[in-house]
Amino acid sequence: MDIENGQKTGYFLDQQDNRREIEHIVKGADVLEAFCYTGTFSMHAAHYGAKKVLGLDISEFAVKTAERNAELNGLQDICQFNAVNAFDALKQWSKEDKKWDVVMIDPPAFTKTRANIQKGHYRL
Repeated sequence: MDIENGQKTGYFLDQQDNRREIEHIVKGADVLEAFCYTGTFSMHAAHYGAKKVLGLDISEFAVKTAERNAELNGLQDICQFNAVNAFDALKQWSKEDKKWDVVMIDPPAFTKTRANIQKGHYRL
């Protein structure tokens, strides 16, 4: 975590119940975490027994942080991270009929104000 240069810690306390709940669905699974930022859900999925986890984030800095987090937790053999546009990857994989056992998606906010609500629509 880079408090000085990072946009946030990536470990949101309001998500602790959700991170705990994935234990029941990831054991032995191939897991995709789109918009992974620092990889907290990826780490939890690996910790709870996922077979393989792939985290995607457009930020090279976030991906490097997620890779370091995986190393610190001894999960680097299970977790892999790629710095790509998750929307583009999901669109391509949809065309290729790529399948995952579990997909976790937490995209960034598309709109911050009511005035920008029309700009927030995205279609795969």
